[in-house]
Amino acid sequence: MRLLFVTPRYGDVAGGAERAIRGFATRCCDGWHVEVATTCAVDHHRWHNELPEGTVEDGPALVHRFPVTHRPDGLRFAGRSYLSQVASLADSVWSAPMQRFLGAEAAHFDAIVLAPYLLGTTFWSAAAHPARSLLVPCLHDEPDAHTAPMRALLGRVCGCVFLSRAEETLARSLAPVRAGRVVGVGVDAPAPLAADDVAAARAAHGLERPYVICVGRVEEGKRVDALVELMAQHRAAGHELDLVLCGTGPYRPPTWVRRIGFVEDHVKRALVAGAGASVSASRLESFSLVLLEAWSEGTPTLCDAACAPMAEHTADSGGGLTYRGARSFTAGLQALGQPGARERYGAAGRAYVEERFSWEAVRGRFRAAVEELRCAS
Repeated sequence: MRLLFVTPRYGDVAGGAERAIRGFATRCCDGWHVEVATTCAVDHHRWHNELPEGTVEDGPALVHRFPVTHRPDGLRFAGRSYLSQVASLADSVWSAPMQRFLGAEAAHFDAIVLAPYLLGTTFWSAAAHPARSLLVPCLHDEPDAHTAPMRALLGRVCGCVFLSRAEETLARSLAPVRAGRVVGVGVDAPAPLAADDVAAARAAHGLERPYVICVGRVEEGKRVDALVELMAQHRAAGHELDLVLCGTGPYRPPTWVRRIGFVEDHVKRALVAGAGASVSASRLESFSLVLLEAWSEGTPTLCDAACAPMAEHTADSGGGLTYRGARSFTAGLQALGQPGARERYGAAGRAYVEERFSWEAVRGRFRAAVEELRCAS
């Protein structure tokens, strides 16, 4: 089997879609020939060419990097007609050298795996090679997903690799998906951290009081601003609980919020393990590694019930709670703070991760999906 992964960013970059593709390429394809076509960009806001052009190895994968030749201008899907919306995709991120590479090399691969759905690098690549394209949509229930070009993309490719049942349900409600399989994303669940390591990480960041943590991009697109408002109301009601934001992004929270920025993985693990809960107000998720990583540390979660994939994981695992509005959010935090609750929810979450989302389990599902879907057309 020869696979080509096409994604606008690849490597040690922030983003669930990017982490999923790298995991598939390096953890699920042993015995197959794997190459990756990507750009030189790291930051998904600016799309500047920060990494060197050329070919490098990432474990078993051969990674080809091409310069971004067109950056988004901030306008999305102007107009209501199909043609005007397709024309708007000319303002999405794109690489002319990468497109030329695909034109020359695509026939040498059994399947082209594309992700995520919304960007020009995915749309134009799928348009050029629909019969051999598999889409990992990383689909969100957002206005762009309901546009004619995106619905056409979902129906054009020979198959879709979904990260959750909720994502597949959304996709099939939008377009006549030819074939699809739910695969998920793998998570490494290492041995629990020693209490001394957790205490040291907390002390290093001055986290002496009880806190909850939000891990991920610190931006309004992830509704971090909504989470801050929920926590402000919770604190105003007399509950002494700090909020820690672990990640980078343009949102600037009020001074009472503890923003610690980017930290190394072992520090992030310790801070998550020391939290009363991992919390999220995001509604635009197709899977949510944040939940599974919290459960790997035995930490319960609280997330917005309006995010179907996160609500799905929560219901399936018993690893946390969902909320609907401010009162429900406060009730959830209080429930997780009851004696024994953190340990009970955290243990259930960890068992769920180990059983269903080890890389070995995901590897089997991914390989079966590729074998089936590449022949579906």
